[in-house]
Amino acid sequence: MSEFLTIDELLNAHSVSDAQLHPERDLVAYTVASATVTVEDRQGVSRIWLVDEDNRARPLTAPDMHAHSPRWSPDGSRLAFIGKRGEQEHAQLHLLEADWGEARAVTDCDGAIEGLAWSPTGDAIALLVSDPVPEGDAERKESGRDWTEFERDARYTRLWRYDVAADRLTPIQHGDVQVYEISWSPSGDQLAVVVAARPEVGAWYTARLVLIDALSGNLHELYRPARQIARPSWSPDGAHIALITCTFSDPGMTGGDVLLIDVESGTVRNVTEGHPRSYLQVVWDADGKGFLSPAIDGGQAALMHVAVHGAAEQLWRAPAALQAFRAHALTRDRAGSRVAVVRHDPDMPGDVWTGELDNGLRWRKRTDQNPGFGGRSVVEVLELHWPAEDGLTIQGLFLRPAGAARETPLPTIVIIHGGPTSLTPWGFADARGMGWAHLLASRGFSCFMPNYRGSMGFGNAFAEANIGDLGGGDLRDVLTGIDYCVAQGLSDPERLGVMGWSYGGYLTPWAVTQTQRFKAAISGASITNWTSQHGGSSIPGFDTIFIKSDPFNADGFYTFRSPVYNIHKVTTPVLFLHGADDPVCPVGQAFEMCRALREQGVDSEAVIYPREGHSMREREHLRDMLGRIVAWFNDRV
Repeated sequence: MSEFLTIDELLNAHSVSDAQLHPERDLVAYTVASATVTVEDRQGVSRIWLVDEDNRARPLTAPDMHAHSPRWSPDGSRLAFIGKRGEQEHAQLHLLEADWGEARAVTDCDGAIEGLAWSPTGDAIALLVSDPVPEGDAERKESGRDWTEFERDARYTRLWRYDVAADRLTPIQHGDVQVYEISWSPSGDQLAVVVAARPEVGAWYTARLVLIDALSGNLHELYRPARQIARPSWSPDGAHIALITCTFSDPGMTGGDVLLIDVESGTVRNVTEGHPRSYLQVVWDADGKGFLSPAIDGGQAALMHVAVHGAAEQLWRAPAALQAFRAHALTRDRAGSRVAVVRHDPDMPGDVWTGELDNGLRWRKRTDQNPGFGGRSVVEVLELHWPAEDGLTIQGLFLRPAGAARETPLPTIVIIHGGPTSLTPWGFADARGMGWAHLLASRGFSCFMPNYRGSMGFGNAFAEANIGDLGGGDLRDVLTGIDYCVAQGLSDPERLGVMGWSYGGYLTPWAVTQTQRFKAAISGASITNWTSQHGGSSIPGFDTIFIKSDPFNADGFYTFRSPVYNIHKVTTPVLFLHGADDPVCPVGQAFEMCRALREQGVDSEAVIYPREGHSMREREHLRDMLGRIVAWFNDRV
């Protein structure tokens, strides 16, 4: 086994997520998925696993079933999950009894089940189910009459109810609203639901909080926010609902402040206003006087205890990352004395950890789903802080090849994270994340990963500091960070490259229009023309909120901050990598600037991967992309 990770090792790594702690026992159910898919198997392998009190881990679902989202019943006697076998058209709700026999499918929905939540008494399960494909679609396709109407043919995701004892599935008749997230009231008669008026992806940016009667479907709007909201959670007495809020750039990337909404009056209170961290979730204490919250604190993983009046106590903080994207970051047993998370470290993919809350927090690693990675010397990670031009302190990570001499400046690739309301965490860079950092290190490169203004983990004010100024202060934070790396003797100023994905795929081509210091650049899932991005993206709400300007003013922000209109001084070779079916950053964004650069005589390439969306999933596509990234920088920096 080599000292540095290889492409195949990255592709073979398993992804662990959604650690669900049993309410009474020291058992954790979780999901293990393959990092990649194939042309023949687009859904890949995803299984429910269980780790017991003696750290014995085993799969609970068969390898031919694609399963995810395990959820314990309140009494711990059953495990519900979403699963799909073979050629089955849609995933269905499954129940598994505590004797771990064969899982039983209990629904036969015509639409896809996208989420579930047990009622507090365990007598019902709320399901998020997408509307079925209209009848006759197959015939229309065969006849060639299969046109669609732009932003008119989307289908809603709605609430359904499965009654366990009666084995009955019924829709909750709440009308035409798109449902994103749900939380049962303690009494079980209502659900707090994050909804939007339309089913298109971009409608999420204007989502609101409503109460829906669990039987009748009657809907009452409780809170229409100024920012985006996520993760509703009822207090034990049913008097309040907690929400996470910030100006979020993407669904699922939701860390921010904690709001408490009074259910009776609708009064809203920000209990963490001004806190210098991003809270990810609220898990209430039994007495309702406070809650646990996994958080990102100064870029590191943390577990906080927050009182309802706002006082915060740090129970744990470490250079690690907690898996939280579109999943629970933390679950807690009924006694409140034990928690479960999926924790990543810079040199280890995610695994299940449990913590005992007893005069502090004592962690215990429970799984080893990627045993070949343990104890390997891959990269050395340094945490850097530097002053921005306006006095803000900016944080970032600097990855060096293990064993490299500290006194020797290294060729450095700047890797700019997406979002922008995200960050480069103290976590493992996998094949579908920024796994190229490991491969670049094997070729003698260091990687600099700045958490520029707009990143989460440093408080809401910092996360919102680039709104209305995309490509301004955030890019200057990146460039002053490079100056700092050079001044500290970490980076060779004559051998610099830059790359990024999504919003990082904007700042990268924008950077090479503003400076010629980079010898090569790679832009993945690019944004190069803000006006065509607004018109073609599935999330036009993003640029509307973050740019705050008229997209159709040819003399305005959308033009002068678009890389494609600022190419005349570019000399840096640029490689564009893009999914052909990317709905968020349409592939035309790569075509526009690649062609423009070529017409200016600049070395530019665009590689387009069929069947891929906003991130790469197919194994051979990822293999090519990772190899191509290393070769592009190796030949030019």
